Amino acid sequence: MQLRVMAMLLAMTLAPACSQSVAPPVETSTPEAPPVPIVQLDPAKGAILPVSKTERLARQCSRKSPGPVTGTWSPTRAMIADLEFTLGEELEQKLKAIPEAGAKPQDYYRQYAGLLIDGRQVIYINGVHNSVIDRDLAREQGAGRPQRGLWSNEPVMICDGGTLTFGVEYDPATKAFDRFAFNGRL
Repeated sequence: MQLRVMAMLLAMTLAPACSQSVAPPVETSTPEAPPVPIVQLDPAKGAILPVSKTERLARQCSRKSPGPVTGTWSPTRAMIADLEFTLGEELEQKLKAIPEAGAKPQDYYRQYAGLLIDGRQVIYINGVHNSVIDRDLAREQGAGRPQRGLWSNEPVMICDGGTLTFGVEYDPATKAFDRFAFNGRL
């Protein structure tokens, strides 16, 4: 009998422990994939201009020029990657406001120049439609020049042309775009 009582007491002691819920397994975090931009741009269509050439972009002929420019500097590839993350979406919004443009953000080559404006480092983006650059690349290839093209080292300056070219300032400190403008029309 004593054995029976001890078995009952043991069962009564273990029963609550057996009926308790088990803690959920600890979740291990998996690395998240990096975010993808809403409108992706082709990195091969972007070039950081040499510092010696950047100030020429501050003298536009048919859209508002950046400035007043007090100096130049060279943006890093990380800064460019950061701005390109949202540039495609910014450009898409501007193009939608001009339905007759018929262009997409992916249609533009981009030249990046570091300018000092009002004591701030600003990245100036000079965008040129691929129809202009591709035409020039074909000419250069016919002349035996490398296919990368002059666009990656020399500022492309076009007067008028409407949506063939655009300019916009980007502040890497605030990650904001300012003074977006397409060229004037004929």
